[in-house]
Amino acid sequence: MSALDIAQKYFDTWNSRHPEAVVSSMAPNGTYEDPMTPGPISGPGLVGHVGGTLAAFPDLSFEIVYFSLRYRRELCLRSVDYVRY
Repeated sequence: MSALDIAQKYFDTWNSRHPEAVVSSMAPNGTYEDPMTPGPISGPGLVGHVGGTLAAFPDLSFEIVYFSLRYRRELCLRSVDYVRY
């Protein structure tokens, strides 16, 4: 499986809207961190975080728009969230 395949599988799990699928797509000791987490999280904490994020942004989705293994292993993605008034 290529690096792009791994990245696509990970974002597909986010797009499936099943928090448990996101966690199961990661390595057994894998962690996740973003500006809203107190540090790296995994397991049940990550399931809760993903669920909360999806609840807060019901139309959130991810799409890989650029992928390169040159230089610093760049991965560019676009997060799409439509706000309806």
